[in-house]
Amino acid sequence: MSAVSADGQPGIGSEVWVKVARESEVSAGYSLWLVIKVPYVGHPPSARFYAKAKIEFPVGNEKIFKFPMKDSTVGSTRDFLIVLADPTARPSLEENLANDGVTAWDVKRDVLPTGTKTISTLSVEKTRP
Repeated sequence: MSAVSADGQPGIGSEVWVKVARESEVSAGYSLWLVIKVPYVGHPPSARFYAKAKIEFPVGNEKIFKFPMKDSTVGSTRDFLIVLADPTARPSLEENLANDGVTAWDVKRDVLPTGTKTISTLSVEKTRP
C-alpha cells in the first residue's frame, strides 16, 4: 500500500490516493477489505473503523482508492488497513460499508469485527491544507 496527494504536490492535502496491490489469493470464504481507522472521533471520543471497499480485483493488479481529507486538520492522521476477514466477519464489514456516512451507525465502528486480522497498515498524515 502507498499514498500520494491527488494534486501531485508534495505532502498530503485535500485528497489522498491510496494504491493497493493485490499480491496473493485468500482461502475460500475469506475476503480482503480496505478499512480506515480514524482516531478519537465521536462522543465519547474513540477510534472508529470504516470499511471502505472489498478488495476483489485480480491478483497481480493494483487499484487506486480516492479519499477526501478536506475536512481533516493539518497534522491529523488516518490509518489505512488491509484486513483479512473470515466468513463470520464478512457480514459485519458489509454492513459497515453499507452504512457509510450514517453517523448513527458509528457506535458499531469502535472495533474491528471478531474474525478479522490486519495484514497491512499505512498511516497517512495531512501535511497541508
